[in-house]
Amino acid sequence: MFLLGLALMAICFATTSCSNNNNEVNDETLEKTSQLMEKALTSLMAKEDLPDWLAEMVTDLEKNAPPMSVYKVYRCKWNSKTVYYIYWNFSSCVMCETYFADGTKIEWNETVDSEDFQANSSDWKCIYVIEVP
Repeated sequence: MFLLGLALMAICFATTSCSNNNNEVNDETLEKTSQLMEKALTSLMAKEDLPDWLAEMVTDLEKNAPPMSVYKVYRCKWNSKTVYYIYWNFSSCVMCETYFADGTKIEWNETVDSEDFQANSSDWKCIYVIEVP
């Protein structure tokens, strides 16, 4: 029953998490984000070296991730700020789980221009990976 609940939550999240109806923008965002992740260096960290809020999130993901899940935590710089992005292989939403260093979730195009972020973010590193068999 627990796994069924997780699967339903994942389906709901995947179908509702991105409410942008402009598929061209989503395709372009996906392509740009994929390019940034592909160029990212791998510099894995121990969970205890992550910020507390992120370590708690990682622990929760490790405990509750659906089977066959892969999560990757990326860190980058943007406008002299540290930003964290959590990628999930089953998510249809691009950049939905993106946070400032203090754990504040980024509200794209409300507090941050996504195009500016993608064009000007730098120093991308994959810092943590969760793989669920």
